[in-house]
Amino acid sequence: MRVLLLFPTNQNNLERWCTGARSLGIDLAVIEYTNYPLCYPAWVGPVLQHHRNTDDPSEIAPLVGDLDLSGVIPYSEPAVLLAHRLATRMGLPHNARLRPESVRNKTLMRELLRGAGLPQPRTLLTTNAPISVSDLRGVRFPVVVKPEDGVGSFGVTLSHNAEDAVAAVSAILAADPFASGGWSIGDTVTIEELVAGPDYSCEAIVLGGEVAWSGITTHVKNGGPDFDDIGHCFPGRTAAPASAVREMAKRAVAGLGIDDGVCHIEFRESDSGPVIIEIANRVPAGGIPQIVEWAAGVRIEESALSIAAGIGRVARHVRGQCRYAGSRLHFASHPAIPFPDGAALVESIVHAGPHAASDARPTQITELVGMSVVCGDDERPILEWLNQGTNRQ
Repeated sequence: MRVLLLFPTNQNNLERWCTGARSLGIDLAVIEYTNYPLCYPAWVGPVLQHHRNTDDPSEIAPLVGDLDLSGVIPYSEPAVLLAHRLATRMGLPHNARLRPESVRNKTLMRELLRGAGLPQPRTLLTTNAPISVSDLRGVRFPVVVKPEDGVGSFGVTLSHNAEDAVAAVSAILAADPFASGGWSIGDTVTIEELVAGPDYSCEAIVLGGEVAWSGITTHVKNGGPDFDDIGHCFPGRTAAPASAVREMAKRAVAGLGIDDGVCHIEFRESDSGPVIIEIANRVPAGGIPQIVEWAAGVRIEESALSIAAGIGRVARHVRGQCRYAGSRLHFASHPAIPFPDGAALVESIVHAGPHAASDARPTQITELVGMSVVCGDDERPILEWLNQGTNRQ
């Protein structure tokens, strides 16, 4: 059997996909960006090229019509819609109940989650044109300004007053696609209330409408107004019991119509409990698959490939080799930080990718130069290490 991987953009993470496919006995075909070629093991192929990111399966179907595919899978957020539409068109495994736009479009996502009775931020304003201070009369600050069809944290900004929010809306509408790694972030902007509280995500592997496996990841942000992740720790500990987070995940994926697949559910823990920020129907990034494997023995990419091919199982190869694992992203403009006492360095990864624009913010993804993964029996030194060099200090 052969699975098509759409638009990989990172050499090191690509190797995890290749290893997972090999382990399952799956042949891996790839479509990559013409201007961003990567290196592949000799057995991977064919490696096809397309000049731009697209959501239109008619652009891709002629390239893969003779490949006898068993499944299609997106490498990252920009390819999620295309993967679903291409699988539907070719009669391959996909979530038949899912409205695929709901895992990219924040307005539709909010509508469906509201129907499932799940707590989430209130949307205060949606616009596809610049706004003025008068448009925000009566709005309580701070607020979060974000692209309606965002990719990761690109363009997401914390605004403490109306002037900041007006500027943030204008910046998103005028954004150069290169600032988001070459991907469009749409032409509509939403303004939401800020949910105060620590950041987490629930990683969930869904099989037959049930959450077959889940785990909680602690997120460490840069502490600035732009919500960029700089590190993660797994497993994360929340005030709410893990069973409550798992139930939230189950209701969320059911509300969106996701019966099979990997989901990355970002939430904040408010005084009243977990509040869903957004859901991604794809493998998480930022070293989360690595730390999940180290601490829980679950291989997320391999599980995703298994589901895409119609095998449908959680890939467990070994028991977790440590109690806690942390991933720290390194950026070109960040000072070096020492590794923590009480934790061991187990992976060190150097990234090669597109160069940042001269005005790139310090923790923008195009500034990323590498990542380190550490393991230990205590989460405290790992979290202290992750918080070094942030604006929180």
